[in-house]
Amino acid sequence: MTQFELDLETFVIFPLFALGTASTLGLVAADWLPVISLGDVFVEVSGIQWTIGRLLSVGALGAVILNRDDPLDFDAWGVLEVWVLYVTVGLIIAPPFFPVFEGWITETPAAFVSFTIQSIGFALITYVN
Repeated sequence: MTQFELDLETFVIFPLFALGTASTLGLVAADWLPVISLGDVFVEVSGIQWTIGRLLSVGALGAVILNRDDPLDFDAWGVLEVWVLYVTVGLIIAPPFFPVFEGWITETPAAFVSFTIQSIGFALITYVN
């Protein structure tokens, strides 16, 4: 991997991230897979319902972070990387904490905006490396 380019894992892992995020936001039906529903709650911790789609999104983001040149050297991260990670993860897990936000973000215009922001954040994390 080199800095400032999209790496192979972006193209391999992004579809999993996008599928999890889109199902969490209601952009795609969570039950279109014949074996499993991405909307099923896997575990509930502190008021956050960790659905399979939400876990898929966070897991894909974690895989990209662990596949970086310096995967666990968070001290070397820049402000942009930390902020992008914070916003991307925040948009994935924050809606259950704020019921008004959850109702608003799952409506189509806001869901597309949230999906776009999360996708850009995912790409930036691997791009900045």
